[in-house]
Amino acid sequence: MILKDVSGLNPLIAQILSVFGSAKGTFPAFDSRIQTKVREKLERGMQELVAGRTDPATLMTELQKQQEASNQEEIHAK
Repeated sequence: MILKDVSGLNPLIAQILSVFGSAKGTFPAFDSRIQTKVREKLERGMQELVAGRTDPATLMTELQKQQEASNQEEIHAK
């Protein structure tokens, strides 16, 4: 399915669709490379971003905090 009319979409989503449409190849799924809690925070955060309940700067701050916490958990688990 190709979405042709993006006039009513959030500009961020329209940009994402544009990038996807012009992609020349594939890439490995990064969610297999990051810690589970970070991935979950990202997924929830993207939903909140699209819904207008957060902004990019706040989301990135929260993701950074989770990344640092997950890194500490890995250090203590070893």
